[in-house]
Amino acid sequence: MKILFIPFLLLGIALNSNSVKESDENISGTIVYEEVMKLNIELNDESAAFISMMPNESKNEKVLYFNSESSLYKNVEKVQEESGVIEQETEGVIVMVEMSGPEDEVYCDLKNKENIEQTEFMSRQFLIVDKAVEFPWKLTGNQKQILDYQCQEAIYENESGEITTAWFTPQIPVSVGPSIYSGLPGAILSISRDSGDYKIVAKSINIGNIDESVLVKPKKGKKLSRKEFDIMVDEKTEEMQEQYGTGGEGNVFIQIEMR
Repeated sequence: MKILFIPFLLLGIALNSNSVKESDENISGTIVYEEVMKLNIELNDESAAFISMMPNESKNEKVLYFNSESSLYKNVEKVQEESGVIEQETEGVIVMVEMSGPEDEVYCDLKNKENIEQTEFMSRQFLIVDKAVEFPWKLTGNQKQILDYQCQEAIYENESGEITTAWFTPQIPVSVGPSIYSGLPGAILSISRDSGDYKIVAKSINIGNIDESVLVKPKKGKKLSRKEFDIMVDEKTEEMQEQYGTGGEGNVFIQIEMR
């Protein structure tokens, strides 16, 4: 069987029945993603015996609602939330691991290129309001299919040398994606970073009219800019490292938050 690869500049043309014409003014739909984070947990010598009890990954299901002007990325609503607490007792020591998928939401104003992110950190809610992140994407020319959509590969490298890989489809010609990822000429269906330790992959796509009332800007939490939030997280993380670095006896508690 021969596979025909069409040059990038022609991908705006409908390639199959799932394609959306670029001339459509009111493109809308939903994309359901699965977020998977591998957990490389390191414990000090006193707690190393409990490493076998630790989970090796965390999964979370998210949905992206979008139209030509805005998008909202949030948790998939579930009828009943399963307990995310793993608890085991060994030789009188209780080990508790809490797997938490907070009610984070990311609203993207595509016209004004502004993001509003409602997130939770250390049991407190914050509202990050800032300009949309302009990722310096570079096209590689690689192609593959995701859910019957022909996708193009784009990558960018940050100052630390970490590479993020995105697969996007011009067949859905709206610059949207999961979380804060956007800025490509088509919907992003997959994101991978941290050498594959963190992945977001589309599980289902539904192109069609959506209830516009779902595209509501998040409002909960203390309002900060992205820079202010990052500084706060760094300071609190350093405080926690100093606190737990002093050593301790008895119980071990680990909280893992999906971001």
